[in-house]
This record gives sequence, structure tokens and C-alpha cells, in this order.
Amino acid sequence: FSTEIFPDKSDAADPVEEQVKAMYKAIAGLSKVDKALVMLYLEDYDYKEIGETLGITANNVAVKMNRLKLKLKEETQKIYQFS
Repeated sequence: FSTEIFPDKSDAADPVEEQVKAMYKAIAGLSKVDKALVMLYLEDYDYKEIGETLGITANNVAVKMNRLKLKLKEETQKIYQFS
């Protein structure tokens, strides 16, 4: 088979995998509380459960998550662009 038809992808980085790595780097840069909030969110806890765990209101969780989503999106894009 021609390598033009089936290119060797062993050297090519998967863009999705690179974006996931960038996201984890961005999460690692958060404060402990923000990191805990994001991890609980990713584990599918609802805002009320997250708030009870962290000792804050569900409304405060919602505000923090909106801000964190924007921050993580920006940081992930920066990391991804320069990797």
C-alpha cells in the first residue's frame, strides 16, 4: 500500500489528545479550591452537592463555575497554541 493513501500517523499528534493535555495543565494551575470545584463538576456532581462539599452556596458554585469555564477555555487555548 502507498503511504500516501495510508499515511503514518505515529509521528503526528492527535489534536484532541493535545487539547485534553492542555486542559489538564490549565486545571493543574488552579487553586486547590477551584481545582476541587472543577473535579467535582467533571464527576457530574450537581451545584448543590458541590456547594455542600465545599461549604458554599449552590449559587456561588454556579458563579465560580462560569468564571472557571471562561478561565480554563482561555488558558487551554494559550497552552495548546504554544505546545
